[in-house]
Amino acid sequence: MVGDQQVYKTPSANVAVAMANLDRLLDTPECQGVRSSVRAHLIAAMGQTATLLKRVQAISYTEVSSD
Repeated sequence: MVGDQQVYKTPSANVAVAMANLDRLLDTPECQGVRSSVRAHLIAAMGQTATLLKRVQAISYTEVSSD
């Protein structure tokens, strides 16, 4: 839990919930701007997470292979 909000074990599950919650915002110009900004940051964070995971896996593979 974070505050009173349930969080999930994987980043992708948390992003999916966040995206669904964004779609519940009112359809006003202000909310559209916030929705677009938050959605872009969530998508960027998922891409960065995938990139970091690939780097960690590459390092782990190199360490195992060199023994």
